[in-house]
Amino acid sequence: MSSILVVGGSGYLGQSLSHILGQDGVATYHSKPIAGGFFFDASKDRLSAHLSSLPADLSHVIITYGVINPELCARDPERSAHINVSSVIRVLSDAMDADLIPIFLSTDYVFDGTKGSRNETELPCPTTQYGRQKVAVENWLQSTGKHWIIARASKLVSGALNTHSVLGQWVNDIKAGQEMRCASDQIFSPALVDDAAAAILHLANTNSAGIFHVAGEQALSRFALAETLVNAVHRVAPDLSINLKRAKLADFPFLETRPLNTSLSTEKLRALSPPPFRSMESLCAEIARINFS
Repeated sequence: MSSILVVGGSGYLGQSLSHILGQDGVATYHSKPIAGGFFFDASKDRLSAHLSSLPADLSHVIITYGVINPELCARDPERSAHINVSSVIRVLSDAMDADLIPIFLSTDYVFDGTKGSRNETELPCPTTQYGRQKVAVENWLQSTGKHWIIARASKLVSGALNTHSVLGQWVNDIKAGQEMRCASDQIFSPALVDDAAAAILHLANTNSAGIFHVAGEQALSRFALAETLVNAVHRVAPDLSINLKRAKLADFPFLETRPLNTSLSTEKLRALSPPPFRSMESLCAEIARINFS
């Protein structure tokens, strides 16, 4: 394996990528220092200024950083676009100018949510600022005529507490006895973050190019995913009281109307035989055993 640079290595997905890469990876950080990483402020620094100090066998640059909360993008479109579009394109440009292959992390929010199981040939139709920002970068990449990979992810989860993972957040809610209101009409394709990271690295190692949907095989509503966790917890702690409530996505006061069904078809990725993705039932069973048995 040649070396790979992870821009945003201190983030949720970036940490998983760096862990799997080990000595074959180099990572940047911004707000959260990481061992072996180097500081990089993508909003103003140039990647080209650091390339001479990076491994000579560097082949790919994975861009995982950005403003990933759709609500923050809606609240401040200009500032979030400066990070999610302008700075990302600058990093991508520097990478390709150095003959490195960029891997851009995109999202299921490039679609409007009116139907599920979208494949890579379908045209993006975003309804949120976050989705439009990702599409802007996707379109720029496709205009370059160079070798690139776009990895569109859906909901990335893990059992880690105090992270971006909704499963870890629910564990905290259950322990605190807090109400869990979850939309039964919001559907996605959840995947363990480590599995998504392994699949992205598989794309790099197989010299793949183009757009790939990196997501779980099972489409679940947010409520169904929470119910899977609750059922797993009750199997190890049957007397524990858990307050899970069914809701509609429209019940939540978001600034924008969010897409309902953003589940993704992963047939194109599966054809490349990536490492297997763990089921949500298995993951939730492990989370329940660790936290409640």
